Amino acid sequence: MAKDKFRYYMNRKKVVHRRAESSFKANAKLEKVYSESYTRVNGMDDLSLYVPPKPKPKAKKKSKDK
Repeated sequence: MAKDKFRYYMNRKKVVHRRAESSFKANAKLEKVYSESYTRVNGMDDLSLYVPPKPKPKAKKKSKDK
């Protein structure tokens, strides 16, 4: 059984709850509602704001000059 990843959200009263990552992939409307209503945090104990990781730059292919 695979371990499910979670997203942690905090409401205005500083109460933190979590939701499974898979529920957001299945329902795009749920992600919009959560982004408008709640603040995403790093974890239950870590209340700092979540910062998504930056995407890695794609490697450029070298062109061969003839």
